[in-house]
Amino acid sequence: MTGNSKLGRQFGEEPQDPQEPPQQPPPPWPCSLPKSRADDDSLPATAKLDTSTLVFVDSHAGQIWLVSLSANLVRTSNLPAQLSHRYSYMGISMEDSKLEEFARLIAAWPGLMATADRALIDDGLVLLKHLGNARNLVDVGSGAGLPGIAIKIKRPHLDVTLVEADQSKAAFLVHASAALQLQQVTVVARRAEDAGHDPELREAFDVAVARALAPLPVLVELCLPFVRVGGRVLAQKTEAEDPATAMRAIELLGGELSAVHASPSAARGAGTVVEIRKARRTPERYPRRPGVPARKPL
Repeated sequence: MTGNSKLGRQFGEEPQDPQEPPQQPPPPWPCSLPKSRADDDSLPATAKLDTSTLVFVDSHAGQIWLVSLSANLVRTSNLPAQLSHRYSYMGISMEDSKLEEFARLIAAWPGLMATADRALIDDGLVLLKHLGNARNLVDVGSGAGLPGIAIKIKRPHLDVTLVEADQSKAAFLVHASAALQLQQVTVVARRAEDAGHDPELREAFDVAVARALAPLPVLVELCLPFVRVGGRVLAQKTEAEDPATAMRAIELLGGELSAVHASPSAARGAGTVVEIRKARRTPERYPRRPGVPARKPL
């Protein structure tokens, strides 16, 4: 989210009959869907988030929203609630639990994950007992919303921000949050190295979480800048990764290693949660420019 990024406007009115697609005026400038999907009435067009500044969410039902000109921020609290009625084509029942719905949404999104294993969703839930009194949370490198969306489902009071640079994955996060009717979820489609310098995001969160993001020294540089002083990073790792390798990065970024919790799950038998407390403000030079943390870990 850049300094001038603001929330987008909504187009289209609430339909009178939730079974009928809403009638909408045309978008304010020309746009098109991929021909292979747009011409096929049997399939919904894949949701899209890209630099055209349009977000297509369930465009089979005619839903189109305009977002900020930087095309990198969508707040799902601005999406119409009727969107939740549009997912019968995915086999979703309103009687399913939201976690089950979430697993089905992942499975229905082409190329998102190799397998939509429910155990991968449950793996993120081991973080719940470590959240304490956190009021807001950032999931860095959220991917398919693991663990951020899973945590939001179980802790609906949390204000959750999902940082994901991949545009297709960011579009999925918008799509899934709307389908699950999750409020106070923000999707930031930017690299963590850039987002970590944004004044509205830097040192703004009680907790930063990350699962399968990067080796610990890299993860520390990407996550600690988002956390306020006194807040924490909760990194999902395994016993095979030694936290001592990240001590220099933790010190440079203003953190302190608090604990390493054994946190096994069905997906991660030797799972751990590395807890890092933010003791001091992160120096302005961190995180370094995109790609540098991974190429030259601290």
